[in-house]
Amino acid sequence: MTPGLYVYGIVATGSVPGPLREHGVGDGPPVLFDVDGLSAIVSGIDVSEYEGAALERNAATPEWLELKVRGHEAVVEGVLAHATVVPMRFGSIFSSTESLQKMLTEHADALREALTRVEARTEWGVKVHCDRSRLVSALVGSSPEPDSGRGYLMQKKARLEADARAAEAAAEIAAEAHAALAAVASESVAAPPRGEEILNGAYLVDEAGRDEFMRKVEELQRRHEGAFAFEVTGPWPPYSFTSADVGGPRP
Repeated sequence: MTPGLYVYGIVATGSVPGPLREHGVGDGPPVLFDVDGLSAIVSGIDVSEYEGAALERNAATPEWLELKVRGHEAVVEGVLAHATVVPMRFGSIFSSTESLQKMLTEHADALREALTRVEARTEWGVKVHCDRSRLVSALVGSSPEPDSGRGYLMQKKARLEADARAAEAAAEIAAEAHAALAAVASESVAAPPRGEEILNGAYLVDEAGRDEFMRKVEELQRRHEGAFAFEVTGPWPPYSFTSADVGGPRP
């Protein structure tokens, strides 16, 4: 066994009331490691699980990966219920308390600034899905079945033209939705959409502004009812708006 320290996130010292209860990636609840007003949320682990051939084998095992990712998320979300937290990326491991202390000292200013940025704010995800065939049909409109070869060709041409317009319309609606949601959020970022998504946005929302954000989502959904569906997830730790990617050296 190669001992190491797994870090879930960073909080201000004294901001977490009582002991941590959620089990993470280790054998028991994490503990807090304090350095000059900052506290790392830490579990002791066997580093060999996360390195070399063992990591490749484990990462290829869905059960292992899901268990560890869920453990990481459970700890961060459990802390988020009581305190502002800067989440670390999954797999942030340090070889010793000395290396973790060095990271906290060297990155102290950036970590404090990140804690200030996300204080009393949580991340919300909004995905907009587009039913392309339904949108194309709406753009073509209703028309009788063609009664000739020429009529069939004209109808096919109309659908091709509508398909091109549909792509433009979807892009316009995605841009409109992102701009409207960004206007009621503190920060926003859009990731590349996948599949039938036309928007995959993340929004850092003030706790006091949560209701306004939700009303804006509902307003957009009503406005674009039919071929478009808005999916909201959250609240999440602010993974998309912090840069605490400072995993330490491993032996």
